[in-house]
Amino acid sequence: MGSVPSSGSKWRKRLPLLIIPIVALGLVAPAVAYGGFMVSVATITFNETTGSLTATTPQSSVASVTVYNYMAMKAGGTFQTSDQSISNTEVAKVTMSLTLTTPSGTNVTVTNTNIQGGIGARSHTVVLGPGEGVRQSGKFLLTINISVDITTPAGVQVSSLSLTMTKSFTVS
Repeated sequence: MGSVPSSGSKWRKRLPLLIIPIVALGLVAPAVAYGGFMVSVATITFNETTGSLTATTPQSSVASVTVYNYMAMKAGGTFQTSDQSISNTEVAKVTMSLTLTTPSGTNVTVTNTNIQGGIGARSHTVVLGPGEGVRQSGKFLLTINISVDITTPAGVQVSSLSLTMTKSFTVS
């Protein structure tokens, strides 16, 4: 007498046939969404000091990375900030607006970010790839508008400052 295979045994045999297409779709979908397995990514870095609203000249680098590395780079967001030396004697509301102009002349709003905290030095990193408009070769221009409202902890206005910087980079 032979044994009849259970329905659980059939599913165990078919499971790999179901998993393989799902995994393949998961691997291919980002490449389709971003236009290929390799994408160009520009990284722009600069420092800013809120009390006097001064900033270093933005620096840029452009690299060709896998779409998966690009997604990992973006895990912290398009715009990443870290405090360097902050004092809480006064309160700063920092607003940053970043606009990318593509080689075709299209303006893309990358981000509008608000930072609330003490005054002092912060470093910023901007990651720009196909999701932010870096989808073609040519010269790009990133415009960074910074405005700062400084108050005492009691809410009394101390100063209001603004600054605009630009950084161009080329994707080959």
